[in-house]
Amino acid sequence: LNVGMLINPVSYIYGLNMLNMPTIENCNIGIKVNTTTDTQDYHVRQSVISAYFENNTVDIEWGDSTNTRNRNSKHTWIGCSFDGVYSTVKLWEGHHTFIGCKGMVSLVVGNGAQCELINTPRPKNITGSNITFRDTPLSQVLSSTYAAANIKPLGTYRQKANLSSGSTTLNIPLSNFLGNSIAHEGQLAEIK
Repeated sequence: LNVGMLINPVSYIYGLNMLNMPTIENCNIGIKVNTTTDTQDYHVRQSVISAYFENNTVDIEWGDSTNTRNRNSKHTWIGCSFDGVYSTVKLWEGHHTFIGCKGMVSLVVGNGAQCELINTPRPKNITGSNITFRDTPLSQVLSSTYAAANIKPLGTYRQKANLSSGSTTLNIPLSNFLGNSIAHEGQLAEIK
């Protein structure tokens, strides 16, 4: 086919979910999402997609290269499998997060898009600067005087602890100490 799955909204779609892992192969473009003339700043507001791509010229083309929309839409790609030889993904608008995907060879991210790859190998060919790579999706405080806790990367631990300084006891959010530093799985943090 020229296009395996064409998403062509008349105005906009609030939620688009494809979780049944469709196989999209031997197409010029695997999934194509057309830009609308609607005044919304997105044409698909949010989506969750899991799919298998093989032997397509372009696996995903989201929007149009002339896009001037912002990045308000959110799209999550879970466990997608690309063929690892020809795979090309072109993102022109929205914020896209690829989690646990494999085989992506080329990634193009336009100025109207952002892309985050979590537990997804870095593509060989990358165009664009709005791209973030994270090898692990979850970090842990493995030992502490008070408690062990899971902390999402760039997240903040919000539990409060009583801290004593001489005769004064303070009740301070732990986020004041952990801040917004990037955490990595297996990173050790001791809270006293």
